[in-house]
Amino acid sequence: MIGTIRQAIIGEVARWPGVDVDDANPDHPQFHVGKIELGHLHDDAVAHLPFPRKEREALIERGEVGPHPLFPTTGWVERRIAGEEDIEHVLRLFRMNYDRAAARSARVTETEAPPHV
Repeated sequence: MIGTIRQAIIGEVARWPGVDVDDANPDHPQFHVGKIELGHLHDDAVAHLPFPRKEREALIERGEVGPHPLFPTTGWVERRIAGEEDIEHVLRLFRMNYDRAAARSARVTETEAPPHV
């Protein structure tokens, strides 16, 4: 792989429609759809992502993620990134959040649209 793990993840997630990448701190990029944060990275080592509690519990139970070290009782999770072999799994987690955020954004847009005349 050319580049870093972080660059590979940013490159893929940034291609998804509606995703904004806040890379003001290049070692800690954050991904958003509108105002919804999909998650963020810490260097090439860790991804932190928010999930609804039920989904979070299922992910932890399956051993796919651990609780966020600073916010262990919230919906936030931590996925450690040991190497390139973890990129696809991290992307899958971001995609889960993206799909939920995109669906929510579409529902909000529909309710804000003017009525058809």
